[in-house]
Amino acid sequence: MVVKTALWIGSIETHIIESYSSNLSDNDPESLLNSNMWAEHRAFARLMFQYEEETSPIKAAVGAEISYDMIRPEWGDTEDTGFRINSIISGPGSEAYGTGTDGLGQVNESSASYYPVGSGWETYILSPMAELNWTLSGEDTLLFSGRADKHRYTDWMFSPRAAWIHQIKEDSFFKLIGQRSVRMNAQEELFMNHANGQDNDPEVLHSVEAIYNTKTGPHLSWMGSVFWNHLEAIAINAGRTAPVGTLQSAGLELEGKYQTDDLTVGLNHSYVKQIDYEVDPSLQASGISFSDYYRVARDDPNVIITSNGNNIANWPNHATKFYLNKRFHDGRYTFHGDLVTFWGFEGEKDGLDALEAAGGDSASIADVRKKDVHEIRMTANLSLACKLAKTSTLILYLQNIPVIGDNKRYGYNSGYVDSYPNKVIWIEEPMIFGISYRLRF
Repeated sequence: MVVKTALWIGSIETHIIESYSSNLSDNDPESLLNSNMWAEHRAFARLMFQYEEETSPIKAAVGAEISYDMIRPEWGDTEDTGFRINSIISGPGSEAYGTGTDGLGQVNESSASYYPVGSGWETYILSPMAELNWTLSGEDTLLFSGRADKHRYTDWMFSPRAAWIHQIKEDSFFKLIGQRSVRMNAQEELFMNHANGQDNDPEVLHSVEAIYNTKTGPHLSWMGSVFWNHLEAIAINAGRTAPVGTLQSAGLELEGKYQTDDLTVGLNHSYVKQIDYEVDPSLQASGISFSDYYRVARDDPNVIITSNGNNIANWPNHATKFYLNKRFHDGRYTFHGDLVTFWGFEGEKDGLDALEAAGGDSASIADVRKKDVHEIRMTANLSLACKLAKTSTLILYLQNIPVIGDNKRYGYNSGYVDSYPNKVIWIEEPMIFGISYRLRF
């Protein structure tokens, strides 16, 4: 029996300047009129018991974690000058009291979105967990694991996992994995929902994956997997993060890799396809997909955008990566290069087609299609690392080298589009040259 313990105490400060505007009477980025700011103090403890005997076919572990969190004003500030999370403020004495710059209306007692908390609040998370590894024979192993999480403002959340691992022959394995993964909402969302007497429903992912690994020779290996996901999604909705719908998707991943002591070359490709999406009954639309959608454009009531296609929005159906690592001069130098390609933004095309069918601005739509915004993006990255000594390394790197697509990175959209679709917003990322020096002691 092995006993492992951990104890951690820490504090983090967050300061987000998101409402800063030249139109405000007070443009100080340190003011609560223009900023969200708070500190989070945490105490964390873990206790684990592990059982592992060489002659036993069973390996097991059981234990628990506990975390105690205090949400407080920013370091060195008072509750009235250093605490705000959107419409959560200390109270009438706060600098943010009476403002409407957070997009949720006036922050005062007349608003349903006003949450006075004084100097903050405290929460806890209790998480028992266990794992069992059972070798049935030389070829088969079963793995069971799981954890349960209880936050102060949630019900118990269970995340179990089961896997079967079968050795087909030497260096060839088949794995079948099924799991349920639960993720709770952000701290401020949990607090506001609890204050409103609402349930804090988590995001829940059910997934099944089959994986095959094999080697053909001493240096060449292959991997293939297929998977299915069922996601009860949480996303941004009108300034709040909340359940937005249920997504089913499936896909595959393939990879081939050649590896020696000094050289690694690999090619990886993944494909993901939406099977179905159902928007939450409380909504008409979301940024997950246009397959279940109904929205009247804000600036043109005659444009009604309805369901179209069956693809995930804000996501490429295909992603391909080629990579190479080469060590030379007895490992003193290491060269890395990769080529990353995202292609098939079919969900974005669904949105554009839906807008066109609804009678959106034809000139804008034609302009978007002309620029091939939803087609392909390919970039390259290079680096050279040099070991100057046992404890120091110098790295030169070049990132975001445009190959196809002019370094466009597509901007996320929540799904609430006007007659000109912000679904097609993109950021043209810069090419970056950098130097890094690392010293370990």
